[in-house]
Amino acid sequence: YPMTREARAAVLVSYFAEFAELLENGIPPDKAGDAVLCMEQYSRMFASVRIPGENVDWREVFPSSRHAVVVCNSQFY
Repeated sequence: YPMTREARAAVLVSYFAEFAELLENGIPPDKAGDAVLCMEQYSRMFASVRIPGENVDWREVFPSSRHAVVVCNSQFY
């Protein structure tokens, strides 16, 4: 049976939570051949929000955050 949108969203949230846990516990560095790639962007992937400003937006990170929000058709879950 095809997966419903709700089930697909639940699976994605579950995978994101697993990945966030891996990041918290440390993962091996990404590499391109023998070159080690910068992984700094992962620190801003979770628990962050874009805050709109009058002239420029900015991002704030909340490392202790432990919730997820799913937005679908202007509805927040």
